[in-house]
Amino acid sequence: MACSQQDSELNIFGSGFSNYGHWGKLERFGGWEDVDGLAPDGWIWKVESLHPTRDARITTFVTHNVLMGVMSAIYNFKLPWGAKVSGSTFEAVKDFLMNPETSTEFDAESADEVMQIAAYGRLTF
Repeated sequence: MACSQQDSELNIFGSGFSNYGHWGKLERFGGWEDVDGLAPDGWIWKVESLHPTRDARITTFVTHNVLMGVMSAIYNFKLPWGAKVSGSTFEAVKDFLMNPETSTEFDAESADEVMQIAAYGRLTF
């Protein structure tokens, strides 16, 4: 069963991960609006965050394909530099990939770990 673009956007960006201090401004890129409460196909989020090793802000563009690539790497133990996520994040990813329509939504901590890998390639905070 394939994960829809709407499912990935809702589960990660609806989690509250951006309340952690290393995340800055989140903006819907391209001016899209929710349609019936769901992101459109082809959605893009522009995410500002604190660079993990420098006192600087960086910008990352996150899409459904980015999130699915990160989740696939987590599930298949293929993260760069030997990075490992928490057990709860692994279980959330596994549940989402195996059965996205009935999976439990990501909590802020698990979504934060997914987003750190999307933005930095590793867990840093």
